[in-house]
Amino acid sequence: MKLFSICLAILTLVLPNTVDAQNELQPQIDATTLDKKLELKVDKYLNAAVDYGIYSGAVLLVRDGKVVLRKAYGFANFQEQKRFEINTRTKLMSVTKVFTATAIAKLAQEGKLKTSDRVADHLPNFPKAWQKVTLRQLLSHTSKIPNCAFDWTKLEEEQGGRGIGLWPELAKRLADRKLVKRATYSNFNYILLGLVIEKISGRSWPEYVQKHVFTPSSMTATGIDNGSRFDELAMGYFLGASGVPKPSYQDMSRIQAAGGAYSTVDDLYRFDRILYTNKVLTKAARKKMFEPVTDYFSEGWSLFSVVPGHRCVSHSGGANGYVADFLRFPDDNACVIVTSNLAFSPIGSISRDLARILFDKPVKPFVGPSEKMAKAWAGVYVFEKNDKKHRILIRNNKRLLIGFEIREGQSRISGRIMLSRGNNEYELPYSGWRIQFKPRAESSKFDVLITGRDNKKLVAKREPDINRKWKGSVGTFQSDSGQTATIKSVDNSLTLSAPGIFAGRVTLTPLSETKALAFYNQLGGNVVSIDGKADAANSIEIGSVPKSIQFKRK
Repeated sequence: MKLFSICLAILTLVLPNTVDAQNELQPQIDATTLDKKLELKVDKYLNAAVDYGIYSGAVLLVRDGKVVLRKAYGFANFQEQKRFEINTRTKLMSVTKVFTATAIAKLAQEGKLKTSDRVADHLPNFPKAWQKVTLRQLLSHTSKIPNCAFDWTKLEEEQGGRGIGLWPELAKRLADRKLVKRATYSNFNYILLGLVIEKISGRSWPEYVQKHVFTPSSMTATGIDNGSRFDELAMGYFLGASGVPKPSYQDMSRIQAAGGAYSTVDDLYRFDRILYTNKVLTKAARKKMFEPVTDYFSEGWSLFSVVPGHRCVSHSGGANGYVADFLRFPDDNACVIVTSNLAFSPIGSISRDLARILFDKPVKPFVGPSEKMAKAWAGVYVFEKNDKKHRILIRNNKRLLIGFEIREGQSRISGRIMLSRGNNEYELPYSGWRIQFKPRAESSKFDVLITGRDNKKLVAKREPDINRKWKGSVGTFQSDSGQTATIKSVDNSLTLSAPGIFAGRVTLTPLSETKALAFYNQLGGNVVSIDGKADAANSIEIGSVPKSIQFKRK
């Protein structure tokens, strides 16, 4: 028997790295597989990001099924100077959706549902206009159901509870809601999926994923946010007005199935490994979960290309102080897992670059401009495309450049940290645009050269200073419900106060003669519109949730 055990151990060591679908053994994270040469490349890249102030967190890279890099950077708590450790837990935000998708696939595997089922077959009193929507459409964000996450969280706050017990009241409130014209990514799709899981299983969503996903995957450091803090959890941060990370005390417990999990990079690696086995899902169930529904989504996973020639299924998440990205390369038996407690960290670009390093592709480190140049480049830039005017707002926070893609019809706009690519050229994440600053002849002003995904170039002209034209908007305005909004001008800068919408007075940055952004933090703004020209404003409209609010001059 002893000889048999020794032979079995030797056989285990020489087996191929590819994980067989029948292998039910839990993977172990083995320090002997770490790649020091790879670590030097990643250190050079990520230490530059840490120095630049745009990354803090943990990283785990897998090649041929083995962990080749496992490391933490920066601080889990900046105020206490507490270092980020490899086992520090962070909130996953929308990466949580892959657990919900796995739970749906598990129930389908057991014959308790089909993803082709109508949601109305499982949730009674489903709104009439939504009757044809299927579970598959929820999973792939193709449902066209409006994002009613605000209605859900408001009801939870009113009732002091969560879960399927609130559905009858929510169904009543949403009975007359119509489908929207264009399907978009939505947390509410996954809130509904969580309710379906609870209805069918008879368990709460946290109980179900714990028993059927986390436990069989040996994810002992993973759990569901309940709004409380604990020592192992990193503090999440926003980008403060002074450029210093500002703690976030918000929680994600209200939208559990859409974004409520916390975990570590080690546990996400264990989940990655289990998806190569039959322990949670059969081969047929896994295949179906990863099959494309659209060019960009399967039944629960994103299908965006990251490194050409390497098929990728992934999911990212970010809000309320944390970001994460989970990239799986199933044909290569590889993955890239990145977590961060900086909400403003460009996690998608960082994970993509780490994937390139993993597959031995070149990347450029982060090199920020001087504070003087960043200030000189800040402004509004206008260009025309397809006979329409487009605007890009660029702000600076010390050395950081923050880009905002201005689109018509938005009530809120989020910005992204712009990433240096050398030669005064920057990437605006998620827009597909590269922006290169070009000085005007005989002028201290700059225009920008924009290169799109199609590699076509166009010039965006810098708008002249329009703050002075907005002085006619100074004054106090009142809504029909009695809310007030006050615009003031101090030293050629505009501020806005609107109790009930903003906490305190916020900065107002004009985009044109009739539109501006009111910044509730460095990376987010509500659109403020003026009726007529700013120098003769009779009323204003402030974009808000769930709808914009109009104010008339008092």
